[in-house]
Amino acid sequence: MTSNSSRGPGEAMVTASRHGGGGTWRVPAFMLDAGIGSLMLAIGLWFWFGAAWIQSRSRGLMSPIEFPRAISAMLVLCAVLLIARSLIPGRLFSARLAKASALILVERPWFVLAAMGMSVLYPLLMANVGYYLATALWLPPFFWIAGYRRPVGIALATAGFLVFTSVIFQHVLGTPMP
Repeated sequence: MTSNSSRGPGEAMVTASRHGGGGTWRVPAFMLDAGIGSLMLAIGLWFWFGAAWIQSRSRGLMSPIEFPRAISAMLVLCAVLLIARSLIPGRLFSARLAKASALILVERPWFVLAAMGMSVLYPLLMANVGYYLATALWLPPFFWIAGYRRPVGIALATAGFLVFTSVIFQHVLGTPMP
């Protein structure tokens, strides 16, 4: 455990916290922006190339193939802007550079990383067991990681979400779930 005075502006610090999940991480804002931007870029590219594996006869802007590609293009654009804003000096980003030494507090960092990992694993789980079973298996631990620990509430929220998505997507919109 370290104190604020022993580190420079570019070094991450870890301090103790009573919240669990690994204490509190203090990360320079530009490093966090660059890291999150890189992760967004990787996910956007994954969505773009993953859309090629979707089997569909329909084409057009709202097809099962083009909609994920449109979302991925927007995600990649935002990722590139976030990375540029965090790393490229210049007049366009000068206000950001003034705050380059600012530290972002990440409380419960292990829970944050676990939630990120679960978000990446969810599509893989859905591809193997289907939407409803994947969601029923994935959502309760995600609630727990997010800090909501009431079993009855988790069960009701999970069931409610599954019923809601079934009614809206399958019955109202006529969209089959994977």
